[in-house]
Amino acid sequence: MKHFFVKAAAVLLSVMLLLAGCAPAAAPEQPTEAPTEAPAATEAPAATEAPAPVEEPAEQWDREVDLLVMGCGPAGISAAVEAVDNGCESVMILEKTAMIGGTSLMSEGILSGYETQISKKYDVHITAQDCYDRMMMLSDYRNDPELTWVTAEKCGETIDWLIDVLHVPFVDEVVVNPTYGPMQMIHNVEGKGSGFLEPFQNAIESRGIEVLLETPGRKLIAGDNGEVIGAIATDKDGNELRIKCKAVVLATGGFGNNTDLVGRLMPLYQGALPCAHVGATGDGLMMASELGAAVVNVDLFRGSLADYEIVNDYHVGGFPATIAYFIAGGGPIVVNKDGNRFTDEKQRKMNAFFSQMRKDGADYLWAINDQKVMDEIKPERAAGTTYTSAETLDELAEIMGVPADNLKATVERWNEMCAKGVDEDFGRTALLNPIDTPPYYCVKTAPGSMGNYGGLLRNANSEVLRVDGTPIPGLYVSGGTAAVACENGWTMSHAFTYGRLAGRSSVEYMKTLGE
Repeated sequence: MKHFFVKAAAVLLSVMLLLAGCAPAAAPEQPTEAPTEAPAATEAPAATEAPAPVEEPAEQWDREVDLLVMGCGPAGISAAVEAVDNGCESVMILEKTAMIGGTSLMSEGILSGYETQISKKYDVHITAQDCYDRMMMLSDYRNDPELTWVTAEKCGETIDWLIDVLHVPFVDEVVVNPTYGPMQMIHNVEGKGSGFLEPFQNAIESRGIEVLLETPGRKLIAGDNGEVIGAIATDKDGNELRIKCKAVVLATGGFGNNTDLVGRLMPLYQGALPCAHVGATGDGLMMASELGAAVVNVDLFRGSLADYEIVNDYHVGGFPATIAYFIAGGGPIVVNKDGNRFTDEKQRKMNAFFSQMRKDGADYLWAINDQKVMDEIKPERAAGTTYTSAETLDELAEIMGVPADNLKATVERWNEMCAKGVDEDFGRTALLNPIDTPPYYCVKTAPGSMGNYGGLLRNANSEVLRVDGTPIPGLYVSGGTAAVACENGWTMSHAFTYGRLAGRSSVEYMKTLGE
């Protein structure tokens, strides 16, 4: 394999946010196949108008390309490939980190889809409507109906495209994965996330797509009519790089690893641990907001309980290393500063944990389990550290700094309910494991920000929209930078699908510039 990527020095991205005001967008038009009662997405505050256009003399440009893609993950790569395959002559990808692939390389390599060449081979059949209904149900019907329908309708086509065009190797089976629901629709990439790397490299190299690594985009440049005409990045030496282009695709990922931005957009979630991909710092969202782009659904937080000490004391970046398998796999109880349970620990939403931390005035909570569970799940803590344990609950309470009587009463109550098979206090239904086998273990825990379902408002052509619903000419978005149009099990499919749409749409837009 050739080494064709340009290596550049890492730089700190100057973060700015100017979301102000609040304006609701009109509900999107419902697709004919999708249920008519599904509601539209609810907008979050966003910038209300674009800044004055900036005229840029030609001699001030350092580089010139037709299409500039920011982000070299699944969304950005699929946009670049699709643009070239549809006639775009020059494409450049800017990637702020030191390697391509983004979150796909850290993923389990799972894509949901129907009527693929693999599912047809095994006579497995579900429908786009099945996928749509599942995604809308899981999102409490908050997903944008029109955009979610696109993900549902094209998820099978996307898998076939990955097989036929990018030559991604898939396991020759279609399975049910209980984590993602009851439908037989799961397609697994061979080698999980690492199976994407070589196909990505080959697709980029064979098409002559230039990739600048460790080169973050910093600012979009608008022309006289508000259209995007270029961007400013930082080169390998930390110098300003001004790139002229006809269109830009933002595929910089979400903002889950920018905890300041998480707290600013979602005040309840201040204090979330940074567990997302290291590059997911909201760059595209902030650049587009300067041009008046709308931001929606930011409160659809994608979190999981994480190991507070590992994330904060050892600075282990990126999931899944920061996620405490002690917590995720063992089904422990979680208690507050008084040693009391306060919620169903296995719920998908993190609000109760944030709220309890706010009430306690604390940065973390405590998760507890016992030797029986530790023997069963065999968790390995990151950074070479060990879990704290004690032979008695009294000793454990002293370590935790919580009232021993409360902690013992909480554990006793939990064990009684486990014996009944019913959580009578908070309705938990999963992993009702009694805590009765010493030694007992504890770990500080807090919600970790694994990602976000909110982002830039866009239409079915992947055009970025302003608050008033009009597109910003020449600006497209896909993947985690965009607002939610998928659910758990379709996130990778969503990134690839809308990346391809962004690539094709940008080519169609560029054709109009010569008219």
